[in-house]
Amino acid sequence: MTPHSSYTPEFLRFVAARSLRYACCSVCGRVLSFAQRLCSQHPRAALEWLPASGKARLHSFAVYRIAYGPALTPPYAVAVVELEEGPRLTSALTGPDSLHPRIGSALTARFEPSGRLVFSAGSDAAMLNPPSHSD
Repeated sequence: MTPHSSYTPEFLRFVAARSLRYACCSVCGRVLSFAQRLCSQHPRAALEWLPASGKARLHSFAVYRIAYGPALTPPYAVAVVELEEGPRLTSALTGPDSLHPRIGSALTARFEPSGRLVFSAGSDAAMLNPPSHSD
């Protein structure tokens, strides 16, 4: 089992490209969770992957004081966040208040230089969709 086994391959491809997107049914527009691969009302319908705003709310969190992986330096926070568009996902929580967050607080998605998707309090939205270098 990989750490990302509950997420769809499409979602993981978007994250690898530093793009946060969510799926919805192309027939009814129902927003799906990141683990769903089809709409329960329209199982043959294609999914549309729309850009997420990057805005989220903290749904729950845990602070780990033991490193459960070589890249993890304790203490660190892992959160379940609810995107403004509706779906929830698990992610690292970063920022100065990451070890003492408040449930319901506003969060912003951003990509670290390593490409890892994280959420933090504040307005780091510019990091979610970096400017194009083709200008």
